[in-house]
Amino acid sequence: GQYMTEQDGTYLLPYADYGCDEGTPFITLEKGSGLRGFTVFYPEQSYKGIVPFPWTVKGEGEGVWAVWLNIANAYRGIDFATENCDRHYIDWVSGSPLHDGVWVGNSDEGWLQNVHFNPNYGRCRYAGVGDMYKNFQLHECTSMLIGDCGSEHIFHTFVYGSRYGLCFRSQGKGGANAMVIAHATDGSENGVIAFEAKILELVNIQTTTMSSKRRKRNIAVEKDFTGVMALFNCVGYGPKETEVQIAVEGGTVISNLYGFISGHGTWYATVSNGNLYMNSSTFDRRERFISIGEDAKRIELIGNYCRPYQAIMKVDGNAATNKPLVELSWFA
Repeated sequence: GQYMTEQDGTYLLPYADYGCDEGTPFITLEKGSGLRGFTVFYPEQSYKGIVPFPWTVKGEGEGVWAVWLNIANAYRGIDFATENCDRHYIDWVSGSPLHDGVWVGNSDEGWLQNVHFNPNYGRCRYAGVGDMYKNFQLHECTSMLIGDCGSEHIFHTFVYGSRYGLCFRSQGKGGANAMVIAHATDGSENGVIAFEAKILELVNIQTTTMSSKRRKRNIAVEKDFTGVMALFNCVGYGPKETEVQIAVEGGTVISNLYGFISGHGTWYATVSNGNLYMNSSTFDRRERFISIGEDAKRIELIGNYCRPYQAIMKVDGNAATNKPLVELSWFA
């Protein structure tokens, strides 16, 4: 299991660079070095207002690694992206990072697995701390950020409470190629979001949006996204004020066996730009399923199932006549 905050063992207590998130990282790893089996806890992290601190761990070479590590209440967790961190390896890392959790990138290949972030890890022995952390994280925290990675392997990861659960951005080279298996984002604004990436394959993903009063989306690709996101056997749900479960604003999204649960959200899917190919998905308890904007390029719906309600989709403006829209084999 995870290395818990209150577990007996070694604690490191950083005090330096209070209030400065761009200061010197607490621990710097050179080529081939790593960390194992202890907790980092910030004693001066305020319980009345969040205080910035620098990165807890920064990698500065190939083959850096961190395993069985707890970054309890770090403002910024692990940076394996600013410098070349090819063949980085992160396993069994836990904690309650406040602003940045794990950032990987600037590498040809890397591994990120068994990472678990939850406000409960920030409680330590101080009651009520987790609730304050959660509120801050929900508006500010990017829990897992994937930059320019030639081949990133992401397995068995979990986030509770964040602005961005699993986030993909380019560092100037087009973003990542990544295989993600068994990731879950719970209690967050955006479950999985891609601003830019190349090819993303997501298998057995679960996302839940809740709590925040701002824009909430389970899966989203932004307008500058030019790559491909493929979803296999995923499920999403959230409260009724969730904006949309799958938002396509650019690039191409391919979805197979997606479960839209409990009718939450204004729309199950929206396509304002780009392409959506959806196969063998289930739509439950909703009159409005898919909204297609005028700039949508191609939509293919094959072998999906929905309850027999009045409206399957809404098409804005001239989208249906000006774009090659295809709907095939819809089962109601």
